[in-house]
Amino acid sequence: MDKPAGSRLSPVLTPQALGHEQARQAGLLAAIRASQGDLPAGWRGHRGGLLAHQRHARATACRALKGAYPVLALWLGDSEFEALAWWHWRVQPPARGDLGDWGASLAQALTQRGTPEAREQAALAALEWAVHVAARAPDPVPGWPLGLTALQSSSPDTLWLLPQPGLSVQPCGASVLARWLAAQPAASAAAQDEAPQAGAWALVRRSGLQVAVRPLAADQARFTRRLLAGDSLGQALSRAAPGDFQDWLRAALAEGWWRAVSTAAPVHRHDTKEKA
Repeated sequence: MDKPAGSRLSPVLTPQALGHEQARQAGLLAAIRASQGDLPAGWRGHRGGLLAHQRHARATACRALKGAYPVLALWLGDSEFEALAWWHWRVQPPARGDLGDWGASLAQALTQRGTPEAREQAALAALEWAVHVAARAPDPVPGWPLGLTALQSSSPDTLWLLPQPGLSVQPCGASVLARWLAAQPAASAAAQDEAPQAGAWALVRRSGLQVAVRPLAADQARFTRRLLAGDSLGQALSRAAPGDFQDWLRAALAEGWWRAVSTAAPVHRHDTKEKA
């Protein structure tokens, strides 16, 4: 069969050629991350070209990381945040084409710096990443959780609560939560008033097209985290029952934390985090 006019078939790389190209790309990335020297073998140009690649990578890293961590960027200021983004890109470069997936390990990296300020910045980073993940999660399932009547008819040991996409509970501290809330639009003013007395936990969830963040009492936070980690309702009650289960349940149903009550254990733990 004749090929349409102007059509071209993409060349198929042999395994040897593919390996050579992968090594060539890896060499360029290593040179960019090293921030010194000339372009590696297989690339045309000189140090000026390498510096251009580095400037582009640095700007891309800062832009991508600021998309996930706008409040941390505001706290640090432009120059310090740009340096942080470039450092993180060099020690933990993106592993996927979608840069929205990059940056999950920033909180852990900040914790390793060891200073009290870095630990507080790490707590803010963990909260912001949870917000970022929730914003990119699928839309929540509307209405009451499926299978809700099973709470009255089945043993708690045989029930699992399945969370809405993006639901998480974050340890952050009152000052970190207050900082995050203060950076939000004026519509969050009521939540800002509550934050200084909030304790050490925040609940992150999708609310329609937005992400809602609010303080959560420590006993309710520990209980919710057990459910998110894959415990049955019975296990969570025996290990970390909240002080007032009915109060917890009313809030969970009113705010739509759960999409279903299941009689089968979830295959995947909800608290699994991508290391990118």
